[in-house]
Parts: sequence; structure tokens; C-alpha cells
Amino acid sequence: KNFIKATKSKNANEIWSMMMSMADAAMKEAEKSQKTGADKKKMVIESVKAGCKSAGLDISNFLDQLDAYIDQNISFVNQMKK
Repeated sequence: KNFIKATKSKNANEIWSMMMSMADAAMKEAEKSQKTGADKKKMVIESVKAGCKSAGLDISNFLDQLDAYIDQNISFVNQMKK
């Protein structure tokens, strides 16, 4: 209950920051999986959506931003591997 209460008082920037942290953690877990790139991305998005839903947060306005954030991270990691 305290977690939900704390997240409901956050502004959009704070929610976005929390979502990026969730996405970062989910991306690390997705990398450990045997899934393909598209499936990993879906796994990350679903993880963030589930976490936010459990906190009572509507993140529908952030989904395009989340998608772009994940793509940026994928691009960065792929560039570093070259």
C-alpha cells in the first residue's frame, strides 16, 4: 500500500524516471533469456506495464516514449559490440 501511495503522488517526470529504471532492469533480465530481439523487447514492455499496473499507474501516455527508449538502448549496445 505504501508503494502505491508513493507512486500516485509522483509527477510525470518522476514516473518516467521510474519506468526507465524498470525498463533497464527488465532489459538485463531479457538479455539472459533465449528469446529473439523482438521477443525480448516485448518482454521488457510487458514487464514495465505489469509493474506500473500493479502500482496503479496509467502509463498509456508513455508507451511510445518507452518504445523509443528501449530502441535507443538496443542501438547503443549494438554499437558498443562492434
